[in-house]
Amino acid sequence: MQAIKKSVMIVLKALVPVAAASVFLETLWFFYSTLTHFYYNGYILLAVLYGVIFAVFLHMYGGTKIDTEKKRNLILACTIALFITNAIIYVILSLIALRFFNPLALIASIFVQIAVCSLLYLILSASVRIIYPPLSCIAVTSGSDNDTLTIEKIRAKDTRHRIQAVVDVCDLENSTHVLDEYDTVLVGDVGTQMRNSLLNYCYKTGKEILIIPSMHDILMNNSTQYIVDDKLLYIDKYMGFSTEDAFIKRFFDIVFSLLGIIISSPVMAAVAIAIRAYDKGPALFRQKRLTKDGKEFTIVKFRSMIQNAEKKGGTFLVLNDDDRITPVGKFIRATRLDELPQLFNILKGDMSFVGPRPERPELYDIYCKVCPEFIFRLKVKAGLTGYAQVYGKYNTSAEDKVKLDLLYIEQASVMQDLQLLLYTVKIIFVKDSTEGIKDVERAAKK
Repeated sequence: MQAIKKSVMIVLKALVPVAAASVFLETLWFFYSTLTHFYYNGYILLAVLYGVIFAVFLHMYGGTKIDTEKKRNLILACTIALFITNAIIYVILSLIALRFFNPLALIASIFVQIAVCSLLYLILSASVRIIYPPLSCIAVTSGSDNDTLTIEKIRAKDTRHRIQAVVDVCDLENSTHVLDEYDTVLVGDVGTQMRNSLLNYCYKTGKEILIIPSMHDILMNNSTQYIVDDKLLYIDKYMGFSTEDAFIKRFFDIVFSLLGIIISSPVMAAVAIAIRAYDKGPALFRQKRLTKDGKEFTIVKFRSMIQNAEKKGGTFLVLNDDDRITPVGKFIRATRLDELPQLFNILKGDMSFVGPRPERPELYDIYCKVCPEFIFRLKVKAGLTGYAQVYGKYNTSAEDKVKLDLLYIEQASVMQDLQLLLYTVKIIFVKDSTEGIKDVERAAKK
């Protein structure tokens, strides 16, 4: 039965690329047939190429996760993948035709594709709920803040795991029968002995298990097997970027930061004028931050808050509906335009395009007291984007930021950088990623 379900899921996930490629084929046949003079098989081959390229980007942006993602996120992922794929195909067709052609029909087809794929996603999401109904879940917790917050977030999201009960770890010391009626067990910070017991229980009964990872779990995430005689060991050592990868990473940082500065210079000029026009204050905001090995540097951003904002706010972090943010600031923060001057930091070598976000020395000291592993974020150069930016939010806790950034550090590679850069395009359109701290009390805890 599971094999049949998996096969059906593969077919369902393939429907969106097939639909997009079909619309492209019709557009190519009716509007651009004079460009190529292909036989029919040539058009089919181009449509297949289109479908493959689109499927790669769709998967990269999470558009194939019809069983876990919300419909709006699926449609957003699909929209971004369509624009990128059509841009690539336009270049390919121009090379075939040996000239640049009018892209109007190709652009118009994108909106048809979005409409068709959106309708498909509505149907597919409903179908998946029938094939894979939500799983009942019980959370085993120690009552820690991290466990509580994780449970709240799972309950708030429309995931396939429905937490129907929460049990304190102390209540399971003598019996695990309370777990029998649930499909999934969520395991929080319950101690090594209890976690091993729950792992054994779930393995024996065939239940799915979700684990809130500890820092040590993250650090061992990239370990490899090492067998000595008949003894199995896991070996793990932080290697960082290879010499070749480090050279390529810096080369791309220089080239693309220069291109970014040149291309975005009109936008930066417009933003600077708007900031100055609002309150006559400076357009740029400078602040001391930390990068690799704890080296201090001065980060440059467009000013999104009133002048001397910290004297008025008395807090390091931005709150929801913070009255210190100017109208211009709200716009440039939402669109990430305030980050553009950091291209100069990247060109200079203080930062990279991808890496943990640089923190202020004052906040760094506070975070290290709460979460000692925060120091590991300084093993690589600070970045404009990274795991914590792609998968986290502005108000993500220090501990969760460390976990996400350690995932990046443990798997550091140029290919991972490229994937994160492409995925960063999506978060520009996700409002939650710039969400501020809800209140001052919570800001202090973080």
